[in-house]
Amino acid sequence: MAFDLDSTLSYYPLSTQEVLQRSLERVGVPHLIEDIEVAATRYNAAWPETERRCGSILETRKVLWGLLLGDRDDDLCERLAIAYDDVRNETGVLLYPGVRRMLSCLGARYRLGLLTNGSTEMQWPKVRDLGIEASFHAIVVAGDHGLYKPDPRVFQLLAERLGCAPAQVLFVGDNYEFDVRGAHDAGMRTAWLRHPETDATEPACHDIEL
Repeated sequence: MAFDLDSTLSYYPLSTQEVLQRSLERVGVPHLIEDIEVAATRYNAAWPETERRCGSILETRKVLWGLLLGDRDDDLCERLAIAYDDVRNETGVLLYPGVRRMLSCLGARYRLGLLTNGSTEMQWPKVRDLGIEASFHAIVVAGDHGLYKPDPRVFQLLAERLGCAPAQVLFVGDNYEFDVRGAHDAGMRTAWLRHPETDATEPACHDIEL
């Protein structure tokens, strides 16, 4: 059995929208972005590809601020990127209630795997800060291998690390394209953790909906 990390096992207490607004306030330009909700949507949508291209987290945030502000001021974007990191780090990342107990119970019966997209720089510290590294028999951070969900190869790598065939793995994730579609294409069974605000426009390929 295997899991995605972000928004499946863990979450940030502050939304992207809240962190963007607090970052603007810290830098002294609270009204610079007129529609912060739209900005947060653009930020989240652009994050995966921008992170892969930029490598470092700070540079990724700087580029994304440039996207939101129209590349108007390199120094301002850098200060906003630093402020964003500061705000995010102050609140940290948390496990959803019951996750630790769930992993303990499942780990007593099954080999557990974790597959998380993102950079080595960002995801490994998150795993360790959450204190869940020892709960898994295999952990694959996509940035370590240059393979990212929904590429079936990164799911197949996880199955190899678990010592089983993809068809023997049930993968649980919240993102339909990256988690469900990717795991399905790799030959795994899938469980879609469907948050109330999410929707899928593709034909259903999941085996279980949670």
